[in-house]
Amino acid sequence: MWRTGSSSSRPEVHATCPAIDYDRNAAWRQLAALATSLTAWLRHLALDGDLAKAGTMTLRFRLLSAPARLITHARRKILKVPPGLGLGR
Repeated sequence: MWRTGSSSSRPEVHATCPAIDYDRNAAWRQLAALATSLTAWLRHLALDGDLAKAGTMTLRFRLLSAPARLITHARRKILKVPPGLGLGR
């Protein structure tokens, strides 16, 4: 049986694909692999401390709920994030 911390223990939950068509499932898997790679690179290049070791759900919650401002200066977009959030190297 499958056993993960918070998920179901039924194997059919983990064996399903989002579509019936093979090409759509292949594209979905490619996008899932790309998202995993981008998350790993984000942790490696831009995160410090707790966020570098945080799980995906924690990372998503902390980054999407972070108070930040997008400003324009000299035709460049700059994202201003408050200090102490764990971002920036």
